[in-house]
Amino acid sequence: MTYNAGKSWSKAPVLNRKGKRTHSLSHPRKATSVSLKAKLTDKQGNSYQVTIVKAYLIR
Repeated sequence: MTYNAGKSWSKAPVLNRKGKRTHSLSHPRKATSVSLKAKLTDKQGNSYQVTIVKAYLIR
C-alpha cells in the first residue's frame, strides 16, 4: 500500500479471521488517497498481480 500514488510502497499485514483474509489500514493524517498492490497465488501455483493507483480517495 502507499499513500503517495505509488512513489514508495509498504506491506500491509493480512489477517486470517474465521477463514477470511482481511487487513486494516490507519491512514496518515495528511493522506489524500490509498494505492494498493497485490500478488495472489493459488494452490496450483497460478499467480496474478495487480496495482491500483489511487484505489480510493480520503477526505
